[in-house]
Amino acid sequence: MNTRNFLSSTVRFVQAVLIAAVAGCIAQTQINLAALINLGAKIPPALRLDVTIQDLLGFGPVYVAMVFTAFIPALLFAHFLTRHWPRLRYLIFISAGALSLLITFKLVDAVAPMPTLIAATRGIVGTLLMMSGGALGGWFFTRGYRRGDVC
Repeated sequence: MNTRNFLSSTVRFVQAVLIAAVAGCIAQTQINLAALINLGAKIPPALRLDVTIQDLLGFGPVYVAMVFTAFIPALLFAHFLTRHWPRLRYLIFISAGALSLLITFKLVDAVAPMPTLIAATRGIVGTLLMMSGGALGGWFFTRGYRRGDVC
């Protein structure tokens, strides 16, 4: 392993984490706003944008930490699997990104004092939308992946 490959992989990893976290944070905001609208709240587009930005600034750092923690073992394991099945690397990394978040949601919910830490993951649709951010991060990470790279 050379320094250049390690640096390239590290930058891609950080980018993948940020992409997954931003996508997930936006998804959870919109799911929560949709729930409020279903209860009769009027949320104009400007307020929707403001709330989204506030969530990115407030919840975003917490979610980045969650995604970062989830992605380390998941992408390392995906890297190991791609050594055996290199033609499946996209499927492996996309699945690793999505499933790592599902596992993280379940683990966090098991130790959180409230039933669910992230309200958007209470239902299957919200959970799948949040997991799709992880899938997007996994896809992004692998699109620049080369066989000799390190996760």
